[in-house]
Amino acid sequence: MNERAKFLEKREKWLKEVAEVCHEYALEIDKNFYVFQTNSDRFRAEILFIGINPGGNESYSDALLNIKKYKNEDRRLWTNLGYDCNTLVEKPQWEIEEKFKGNDVMRNRLKIMFHNEHLHSKLKDSVFMNMFYFNTKKANDIKDLPLKMRNYCETKTLDFIKIIEPKNIIFFGSETNLKKVGLKNFKYLGDNIKTANLNDLNVFVIPHYGYYSAYSYENGERTGNKLSVLLK
Repeated sequence: MNERAKFLEKREKWLKEVAEVCHEYALEIDKNFYVFQTNSDRFRAEILFIGINPGGNESYSDALLNIKKYKNEDRRLWTNLGYDCNTLVEKPQWEIEEKFKGNDVMRNRLKIMFHNEHLHSKLKDSVFMNMFYFNTKKANDIKDLPLKMRNYCETKTLDFIKIIEPKNIIFFGSETNLKKVGLKNFKYLGDNIKTANLNDLNVFVIPHYGYYSAYSYENGERTGNKLSVLLK
């Protein structure tokens, strides 16, 4: 079995466990859950982006009605924890069909930062996941999740990092919020980029794409130019 086949096998096992455990947790607190904002089958991805939480406030009971209606399934299965494309650079079919424009802002702002061929190639070969999988409208609301669920999400995120072996890890968010979820030893490098540690991992931190001024043409390009040098 080659390395990619081993990766896919480990990934499938991870997805199945997360889907099963999070289904039970979601029934307890009636919050929908999401793990990935992109497809997740990229072994040794150029970049693993990690956001703190998926946002939104949809209940799991409402999500189950939609899952039953559109997929004829009685729960969120392991095959339904992400997308089938890289939504950071590609608009998925469901957004086109439903005329959904929310993620266009994300893609447009990332395009400003990852503005040259070198950076764009890394963005195309990237995976985007949440550190905490359950719906919380704001990052501050994560503290209201039961501790066992927070600990589970943190553990499984660290496990997935070992499985995917990304070349670079970039967190979206502010130092204030990321400190609350365990990142330490922040160091400012300039141009809206910081380094930090997640356990023994070295990671980069950039502002969330919802922070408009960080993704203006001038500021976004400056950050991108620095990332061109920093990323492996």
